Amino acid sequence: MPEVRCSRCGWEGLDKDLRLVHRPNPVDPTDVVPESGCPACLSYQHLEYKEETAIIPETFSKIADALLEAKQKLENLANALVKLGAVSELTKLEEELEKHEAEQQAK
Repeated sequence: MPEVRCSRCGWEGLDKDLRLVHRPNPVDPTDVVPESGCPACLSYQHLEYKEETAIIPETFSKIADALLEAKQKLENLANALVKLGAVSELTKLEEELEKHEAEQQAK
């Protein structure tokens, strides 16, 4: 859940802790508009949402390991296809693997 800070009163918490505040409608002064507000001071103008943290290193490591394992399986499959004489299939797999690796490096 995103973390929120109120720059007016200093409250910090999660966005699920915000309160519903009814502010004046700028288009129709006789109406109100619901808005998320600080639970401490009810301000809706001073909320600052903190950036979500990036993928934690342990998760990134697990993803990298899974990708390496998948690459090895594809290489094993390609070798088996060569033994079976399916060279055209091997060429397609190699092209797909190279394309996938290029996409991963681009990210």
